[in-house]
Amino acid sequence: MVNQQQLQQLRQASKSWNTWREQHPGMLISLTGADLIEANLAGANLSNAILLGARLTRAKLSHANLSGADLGSTYLMETNLTRANLSGAILTNAHLNDARLNDASLAHATLGETDLSRANLTGANLERAILANANLFGADFSYANLTGANLTGANLIETDLSYANLTGADLSYATVGWTILGDVDLRTVKGLETVQHLGPSTIGTDTIARSRGQVPKQFLREAGIYDLLTDSVQSLAQSSKEYFTHLINFSRADVQFANRLFADLQSKNIYCWSSPEDEQAKWQPGSFNEIMRRYDRLLLVFSADTLASSWIEAAVHAALIRERQTNQAVLFPLCLDTALNRSMAYWSVSLCQTRQISDFTGWEQKKQHYQRGLQQLLRALYPETH
Repeated sequence: MVNQQQLQQLRQASKSWNTWREQHPGMLISLTGADLIEANLAGANLSNAILLGARLTRAKLSHANLSGADLGSTYLMETNLTRANLSGAILTNAHLNDARLNDASLAHATLGETDLSRANLTGANLERAILANANLFGADFSYANLTGANLTGANLIETDLSYANLTGADLSYATVGWTILGDVDLRTVKGLETVQHLGPSTIGTDTIARSRGQVPKQFLREAGIYDLLTDSVQSLAQSSKEYFTHLINFSRADVQFANRLFADLQSKNIYCWSSPEDEQAKWQPGSFNEIMRRYDRLLLVFSADTLASSWIEAAVHAALIRERQTNQAVLFPLCLDTALNRSMAYWSVSLCQTRQISDFTGWEQKKQHYQRGLQQLLRALYPETH
């Protein structure tokens, strides 16, 4: 429970609050669930305070001392925590989206399951911080110290890690895509082989040089750059094969087919990523229009399960809109059965009448049926080389 006397005291100027704390050393500060929205608490001494579930949205906490504080499930959206001391603080399940944490100290802080999407952590110290399963979508960690930080399972889509210190950091099973890794030493980063890539990432040549080339080939390939680095500039210039990024989108029931297709396309140096429909929960804002902004092409797997899904029509329309915007082929349909041909929906009838559809019908029963569909798809993707 919130201590009303303490809350009233805190709502006064930070200077008087700090004086009061000096006069009451060792007193437990209980501010659970306190309403401090837009409060000016800059420079306040809130070390070891209990602020569970407190509402601090858009509050001013720059230079505040929150070391050792319990901020679990606290609302800190758009809060100014510039140069604040959060060392050893507990921020599990806290809401810090769009917060300003530049140059803040978060060493040894616990931020598991925390929402830090679009937060500014430029130059922040997160040495040995726990960020397991945190949402770091679009966050800025440039120049941050992440030495020994635990980022297992974290969402690092569109996260900027330029110039960050990742020495000994653990990225096992983290999700990346459009992530920026400029001038970073990746040699001692753990779990790069297990990272899930939802799209290409930006990895600077300075990162490769600083890492002395000791970056797992699998990580570079799945980030969309390995072959670009190993091939000479001359061979790239002479190549007639253009660079496109491809997303294989499918129903979870068709994962076996999708995995096989993904492996075959990768082996042919076609840059692709795969995502079942239930992976869309990881996207922000999550619409197919946003997804199609990130990929050049959509390989849409049609089956009876796909046609029964609620997302399929939105995916088709988003791809067609993108085609009109770019004046390039975006949607490449693949059929695993006859469900698309039997559908009476306007958009499905239109696809069957106007699109070259790669036919994988019977792919499980006969190898030649799978190979037939694969060759049709390759000709559709790169007609100049097939």
